[in-house]
Formats: sequence, C-alpha cells, structure tokens
Amino acid sequence: MAGLKRETKTSLIVGVLVIALLLGALLMGSSRPVSTFAPGKVLMYDDFGFTVLSAEEVDSAERGVSHYRVRVKVENHAKRVNYDFDPSVVSPVTESGGVLTLSDKSALADSSLSPGESASYDLVFVGPSDAKILNVRFRFGGAIGTVMDDLLLGPRQVRVPVP
Repeated sequence: MAGLKRETKTSLIVGVLVIALLLGALLMGSSRPVSTFAPGKVLMYDDFGFTVLSAEEVDSAERGVSHYRVRVKVENHAKRVNYDFDPSVVSPVTESGGVLTLSDKSALADSSLSPGESASYDLVFVGPSDAKILNVRFRFGGAIGTVMDDLLLGPRQVRVPVP
C-alpha cells in the first residue's frame, strides 16, 4: 500500500468498512427469529396490505404431488399510486420445507388496484401432497429485496392449516 495515493488508500479503507458493516447487518438479520401469524393478519409492505385468508388442497396432480389453492387479499392503501399485484410474490412452503411453485392456473385477468381498492385472489400452487400446514411469505424485489425486508422488518410468515 506504500505506492498508493492517499485518496486511494482512504477509499479502499472506507470500502472495506462498508462491506464489513453490510456483512454484520446481514448476519444480525439472519439470526432474527421468524414472526409467525395466523391467517387473517394483514402484513403491511409500504402502502400495501397482504392477507392470507385460507389454503386448501384442490386435487392431486400425480402421485405425491398436489395442487393447493391459497386465497390472498391485497389492499392498496396508497393515496395516488396504483398497485399491480404479481402473484409470484406469494411464496408458500410446507412445514417440512417443501417448496410450492406457482401454477399456470393462477393467471390473473385483472390484478391492478387503484388507490383505496382491495381484491382477493385464488392462487394455485403445485407441491408435495403431504402438506397439512403451509407457511406463506411475501417476497419482493428478488433475493436482495427479501434480505432487506428480513433486515428491516424481520422474517414474517403466515402459518395456514390445510384442511
């Protein structure tokens, strides 16, 4: 480092400190316990409310695989901004960790909500047929958005029984 200019050294030190702070925040956030809520609890993300109303197994697609209908309610509490609901933000997993994937049966005709509007959607997911409980999370902005949500709000999920 003897041959580097003073400004370069300072920038390098600041960069290393910023990376260390971000890694520390990430480790602190990943150690936070998951907050679990019952169906019917509104989870707020900015000006938008998301509620898991229910879940049910609707049919068995093939041996060991089932379709599950998850009913969610979305509320736009914004004053001037429309909200276009994207069903891929809903992320259910079974109690044993089995991941459910969004089925093409979940195509929505109209998912745009004007300010003050709300709507309920029936989303169909495919997953293991042994699910008695689904843990549903809402994930925005990909992996980075999920990490930021977990850091700022803590991991949150809705625990939904499957009758």
